[in-house]
Amino acid sequence: VLDKESETVLPIQINRDTMCYFDILGIGGQVAGQTYGQIAQSHTYGTGDIDSLINTKNAVSDLLKGIYIDTYISLPMNAVAILNDKAGGVAVYIEDDFTGIDDSLIQGQTCLIKGDSALTFVRSRSGMDDPTNIARMERQRVYLRALFEKCSSLVESDSSFSQEALYAVNDYLIANTDVYGLSDIMNELLSYELLDAVKLEGESVLGETYMEFYVDEDKLEEFYYKTFYKVVE
Repeated sequence: VLDKESETVLPIQINRDTMCYFDILGIGGQVAGQTYGQIAQSHTYGTGDIDSLINTKNAVSDLLKGIYIDTYISLPMNAVAILNDKAGGVAVYIEDDFTGIDDSLIQGQTCLIKGDSALTFVRSRSGMDDPTNIARMERQRVYLRALFEKCSSLVESDSSFSQEALYAVNDYLIANTDVYGLSDIMNELLSYELLDAVKLEGESVLGETYMEFYVDEDKLEEFYYKTFYKVVE
């Protein structure tokens, strides 16, 4: 959420296991109905291109009480290392034990993550002491802040960095605007203060096969009005 008045950016982190309604896409990408399941599954409908992205965007919008989302961007996992290295690597403190998974990620040390280690850090679950998605989301918040701060400093010293970074991942990027529009958004975003990422409150339970996360609707409504509306006095 980019607030142009306060010049802040608020990341909202949505658990991939969040249970919600989303559209089923049929032939030609037309909506053929709705289903109920993990929000991550909304992207599996469609071709994996802009139609899948729009379906996910709509699912997120519906989850957040119908809030309008004007810009939507998809960057697949295989682009993480490219973006990470374009920034010259990202330094993070390693809380977890990655022994046998990636020995360059040394527990208890601040490491400059490069290459595929970036994807390992933000994606790993199997083989971790805590293999839950909740634990992985914690690492993703740590990485997001470190990447943001690194990119912000690079933009300050080189105004062309944002476009160069976007061109580096252009073959993977899907969005509803072009690289110039994304560059403008990126420059604006990186000039703002990054607030702590918000994760929606709720409960994780084991379903018939997979973990399911149920959002606390009262907490969600409170968050919605606090984030997207102003009190009229």
